[in-house]
Amino acid sequence: SNNGDARIVGMAFSMDSTQLAAVSDCGCIPCMSGPSCKFCKITIFKVSNGKVLQTLRTNGDEGQARCIAFDPLGRLLAAGVRDASDIGRVILWTDPRNWSKACVLDNTQDNE
Repeated sequence: SNNGDARIVGMAFSMDSTQLAAVSDCGCIPCMSGPSCKFCKITIFKVSNGKVLQTLRTNGDEGQARCIAFDPLGRLLAAGVRDASDIGRVILWTDPRNWSKACVLDNTQDNE
């Protein structure tokens, strides 16, 4: 990791504007191929008061989150991630009251 130069690389409001998801990373290669540092995370904020509702992380096999989106009904949160080999994945979380990882969609697998 680095010396604390976290940067916001993506954000999205929930459709009802009650939550804001912000993706931050430190830009270092080790975080794309191993456990993420404390700066590489997805932070869910409550918009009305700015408080952190939850912090989500990807594991080293999944890569770093690069973008984020809520589904129109607010039931799913999707993050686009990239690893050190430039392999892209989508991670889905469910349950806006307590986001939990539902699945990882990998574009290197045949998903027919």
